[in-house]
Amino acid sequence: MKHIYLRFLTGFLLIASSASNLKAQTVCDPSGNLVIFTNYDGGEMTIDVDVNIPNLKIGICSYEAVRVNIAGTFSANVTQVIYAGYNNSPNTNCTPNVSTTSVSGVSSGIVTINFAPPAGYSNPNGYGSVICGYSCNTTSSQGGCNTPDQIAYYFTQQTGGTLRFQFLQYGCWANATKSISGGGNCCAMPCTVPAAPANTTAAAQQAICANKTTTLSATSTGTVSWYASPTSTLSLGTGTAYVTPVLAAGTYTYYAQTNTSCGVSATRTPVTVTVNPAPTVAVNSGSVCSGQSFTTTPTGASSYTYSTGSAVLTPSLTTMPSSVYTNTVTGSNAQGCTNQAVSSITVYALPVLTLTPASTITCVNSGTISLTGSTAGGVYSGTQVSANSFSPATTGTFTPVYSYTASTGCANTASASIVVSACTGIGALTGLKPSLSIHPNPNSGEFVVEWPNGAEKHIRVTDLNGRLVYTGSSAQDKITVNIASLANGMYYVQVRSGNTDETMKVMKQ
Repeated sequence: MKHIYLRFLTGFLLIASSASNLKAQTVCDPSGNLVIFTNYDGGEMTIDVDVNIPNLKIGICSYEAVRVNIAGTFSANVTQVIYAGYNNSPNTNCTPNVSTTSVSGVSSGIVTINFAPPAGYSNPNGYGSVICGYSCNTTSSQGGCNTPDQIAYYFTQQTGGTLRFQFLQYGCWANATKSISGGGNCCAMPCTVPAAPANTTAAAQQAICANKTTTLSATSTGTVSWYASPTSTLSLGTGTAYVTPVLAAGTYTYYAQTNTSCGVSATRTPVTVTVNPAPTVAVNSGSVCSGQSFTTTPTGASSYTYSTGSAVLTPSLTTMPSSVYTNTVTGSNAQGCTNQAVSSITVYALPVLTLTPASTITCVNSGTISLTGSTAGGVYSGTQVSANSFSPATTGTFTPVYSYTASTGCANTASASIVVSACTGIGALTGLKPSLSIHPNPNSGEFVVEWPNGAEKHIRVTDLNGRLVYTGSSAQDKITVNIASLANGMYYVQVRSGNTDETMKVMKQ
């Protein structure tokens, strides 16, 4: 039945309430293509389509009959007009009177007039059928009319459009012109249970390596809240992105839920993270002597890189007694996860050795030459070497060797060269007896030339290059010659007496 008493029940308070709505210029969604004009008293109205909105849908709701004319520059864009209301008798409350609802200015084929259709959306403050509306209030009784969210729901469902605005008023449309550009005064939409969020986490963030965090992401029509289980009430965080704590190897599932003013999503969206273990990398350590190679041999991964650039290290120490080198090995497994281990290599320097013979030049069968090696405690070796002595038993150049092994296990050698000469005269004595002798030989720079012939003797000393380094004469049978100022080495001593001369080698050391 027609709710005539509504006018008196609402009174001036409703008129005052709706009057504030008339001042608004609201566009709910600038991309929307559905506009709704709603009142209680109906009347006559012109809708000016002065905005270019493709596929424009128009909804009209009133308790009494209306006469609507659609005009304007872009009226051809209108593709659907739906009237929904009580509309069961002529409208005599408005001037001019309207006998029955009609829509002009567009093809009748796109116009539908529905008498009090079911609202389709329940609000305890509104009526169950679409009959009228006058306020943007959804939380208090509308005195027999519909709440605006009921009206918006009905027309969006019937047209498939997106609400651009809804214009509500209480009194008559007294031959008014309503422009699309003028907008409306209400954006109330029905509350619906929001859908669960969509998981938008990148695949790389859902398969990570151990001991790292990852960022999960989800999108929804409301606020996204994150939980540790499908039923947990303790939120881990809110927002489209959630950064996990550092995760050990294993599988973890987090849950995203949509929250809006209309409620929460009925389900939560699971987001699973697979945390792959890092490889357990092990390496060998050890020690080597300077100049030797040490090879780091890692295990536990499928591929490796080395901080030194190579698994093989060949360090060389010169002045330091020892040093510790490190080679950091990074191992990767098939999942691309990495871990590190450090190979520690202690490098010992080689012992520093010298070998010093008491003499480096000697005559065959002369006395033994002592050998001195440092560091003490080594071993002497070589031809004609016994213990730490060299015996000049034969002529030639000999190379004694001194070897020493330190407590680190590192060994080294040192060597020296000793020349052994025959030290015999050159030329033969002819006619004078006894013969010439020189002693001592070798000597330290002073020796005696002995030729007991009682005659004058002329002495010449030359080096191996033939340079004259000493001369002297005497009739004595024993003549002392001093070449201490000369360098150590081999010299020729020529002695001439009368028509005879003899030359011998002498060694200064």
